[in-house]
Amino acid sequence: MDVLKVAISSSTDDLSAIRIAAQAIITQFGLLPLLSEDLTPDDYDIFVGIYAFHPGRRIDRLMRAYQAAIQARKPILALMPDLQARWPVDQIAQGADRDQIEQLKAQIIAEQAVRRFKNVSDFQLQLVLGLHQIEAQLWQQRGMITMQPIFGPPALDAQFRADVFMIMPFRPAFFEIYDQVIVPVVQGRGLTIKRGDDYFSRHSIIEEIWAGIYHAQWVIAELTGRNDNVAYELGIAHTLGKSGVILTQDVNDIPFDLRHLRIIQYQNTPEGLAILRGQLDRAVAWITAHE
Repeated sequence: MDVLKVAISSSTDDLSAIRIAAQAIITQFGLLPLLSEDLTPDDYDIFVGIYAFHPGRRIDRLMRAYQAAIQARKPILALMPDLQARWPVDQIAQGADRDQIEQLKAQIIAEQAVRRFKNVSDFQLQLVLGLHQIEAQLWQQRGMITMQPIFGPPALDAQFRADVFMIMPFRPAFFEIYDQVIVPVVQGRGLTIKRGDDYFSRHSIIEEIWAGIYHAQWVIAELTGRNDNVAYELGIAHTLGKSGVILTQDVNDIPFDLRHLRIIQYQNTPEGLAILRGQLDRAVAWITAHE
C-alpha cells in the first residue's frame, strides 16, 4: 500500500506550534507530511490548509497553493481557529495583511467544510478526524474497502509501530522460539517486531493488538495448537491486507482455507529450530524485497 503524501499549507507567524503538531500527527497516522507552499499537486495526495490571523509574508503563496489544490481536485482538509477562541494580539495581522488573510479565509469557508479548533489539542483531534475521512475516501476511489471496526480508530502512539507484528499463543512453550529464533531473524534483516505484551497503555488488550496489527507492514502467525485468539487476530490482519508468514509444528493445525499461503512447518527440536531459522530468514528476505 502506497504511503499517502500530505501537503501542509498555513499562515506561519501565528501557527508555529500548530504546524509542529500537524507534522507529528500526520507522521503518526502513517502518512508523509510535506511542508511547502511551493509544492505542485503532483507532489501530494492530500492538501491540509491551516489558516488563522497572520499570513506573514506568504499570502500570495498561500493563495496559489490553495487554488492549485482546487484546480487539481485534490482532497482538501481546511482548519481554522474557533470563532470564540482567544488569540494573542501580537499574532493578529493588521491593515492590508489582515484584509488579505480574511479574504482568503472567506473564500475557503464558502468552498470547504472547515474544521474549527480551540487549541493545539483540539486541533490534533480535528486533524485526525479529517484525515480518517479523507483517507477512507481515497482508498475507496482506488478500489479498496473502508470499514468501521468495533475497536474504533487504531491508537496512534509510537509504541504500537513496528515493521512486523507477531501473532502467537501466550504459552511458555512458544516464548523461547520467539526470543531465540523469530526476533533475531527479523532484527537481523533490519526490521522491528512486536507482540501483544510489548505495550503499556490505557487501551484494552484487543485495542492494543488491533493497533499493533494496523500499523505493522506484515505479520508472523504461530498457528500451532489451533489457538482461537491467534485465528481471530490473523483474520484481522488478512482483512487489513497484511501478508506474512504462518508457522506451525503440525500442518493439520492450519485451516484448509489458509493452506495456499506462505507456511513454514517446523519441529521444536534443536535441529528443527535451526532449520526454522534458515527458512524464516529466507522468507523475511523475500517479503522485504517484494512486498
